[in-house]
Amino acid sequence: MQTLSIKEELFNEIDGMPDNFVKDIIDYIALIKNNNENNELIKQSRILSEDTFSKIWDNKEDSVYDSL
Repeated sequence: MQTLSIKEELFNEIDGMPDNFVKDIIDYIALIKNNNENNELIKQSRILSEDTFSKIWDNKEDSVYDSL
């Protein structure tokens, strides 16, 4: 007996569903992709802004707050 891959199992499940359920699955996949893209955008924004913010945060006048 051959074991199906996860994708094959998913395709088999989707194949037997009514179209309106399949549309919901497509919408859910789009939501997952969108969330992943947003998370990556946030991550990259943080990386790009670190240098700029470090100039603001890492200064002698505010060093008293570093120990809090």
